Amino acid sequence: MAKYKQVLVPRSLYEDIEGLGVSNIQKNKCFHFVDLLTENSTRRYGLPYCFTSFSRGLFRTVFNTRYQDFVRPLKEAGIVICDEVFSPDGKKPHYYMVSKDHYLQDDEPVKVQVSYRCLEYDNDSGIVQNTLDFIKGLYIPYNDLYDALKQKLYDTIQKKYVENYGIKETLVKVFDGNKSYYMNRDKAIAKATKLGTTLFEDDGEYFIMDKAQYRKIKLKNIECSYRSAIENIRAGNFYASRNRTNERLDSNLTNMAGCLFNVIAEANSLKQVDAVNSQYAILADIMKKLGLKGQFIEDAEKGVLYENIVERLNLPDRDTAKKGLMQIVFAPVHTPNQLKKGLKSIYPELIEYADKVKTEKGYKHLSIMLQNHESSLYVDELSGGLQSMGINCTTKHDSIICRESDLGTVENYIKDQLSERGFKCRLKAS
Repeated sequence: MAKYKQVLVPRSLYEDIEGLGVSNIQKNKCFHFVDLLTENSTRRYGLPYCFTSFSRGLFRTVFNTRYQDFVRPLKEAGIVICDEVFSPDGKKPHYYMVSKDHYLQDDEPVKVQVSYRCLEYDNDSGIVQNTLDFIKGLYIPYNDLYDALKQKLYDTIQKKYVENYGIKETLVKVFDGNKSYYMNRDKAIAKATKLGTTLFEDDGEYFIMDKAQYRKIKLKNIECSYRSAIENIRAGNFYASRNRTNERLDSNLTNMAGCLFNVIAEANSLKQVDAVNSQYAILADIMKKLGLKGQFIEDAEKGVLYENIVERLNLPDRDTAKKGLMQIVFAPVHTPNQLKKGLKSIYPELIEYADKVKTEKGYKHLSIMLQNHESSLYVDELSGGLQSMGINCTTKHDSIICRESDLGTVENYIKDQLSERGFKCRLKAS
């Protein structure tokens, strides 16, 4: 079934695709592919032009077997860059990125309507439709949303980055505008100095780039992605579908920036109910059912995981503990990390189990496994059960979104369901 979405792209990128000389159908696929690449790149790296994988199977699922009809012209024109590294056994798909030159121009973004195939599971039709009805029933304060966008752009312009020796970590994963890799901090500073730039940190990520260029690219990416989210709702392009990898429910709300969602939540008296350190509570539940024991399981169930890591490893704050834990648990087994030794002394059972799963099944398996468990719990059991009771709600990854007037009912239902299945966690509402 065809769906539509509004996509905002830099004018130079729009003009280059328009000038390819391909049919309107292939042109639509070009814009769709570019949107997928920039969306995946932004989600993973915070920038729109980093290499992200796109396998042959994914091309065939999203487009069709003749995907080279539009990919080849994009590559030949230099609009999309491919790493050209591929292994026929499927372990290494091609990686693609949009040329960063398009994000360095001083031009106004252009709005494009893209059609795409919506891939849904037949047995999810009720949950999907209820989510669509929930979104369509919301009041959308467009002026407030654009004010939030303006504030985000202003904050990005004003933000001061931590630079060079102000960075406390001794081992950093840096992105140099083309690729990312681990480096000793002092060596990274030396490399940046040699290149005539600096090593700096932004939102927990590290860069060796010209700061002015980085900020310019980030501003344009924020404007394009935020305006796309707003204009899709304004145009009535509502969507909800199950992600075919992790089974999460993707919708206009889940893919919306937090500051925009907060504006809509406040205007509609929405509340979110979720578990503290939710994915680790799920992991603790899995480990416990396998007969494993340890302090990690207790702390994850009590919702004090990050606080204990901060105290035991003398970290500056909860966010540092959260990011450090994620980089250890979900990264390849041999990824260098200065916190891993300390974390292993606190939660040896966690490191042993995570490394065992990643060694046997690949490092991506653990995160996908937890997301699948999370989706089964929050989408199918909790949200589905509440909707069957007539409660108007939906999910945002590991939380239930509901009206404030239904909050008490929702909290009690979740507590009863979790207790019934022996799942221990600490709930919070926000």
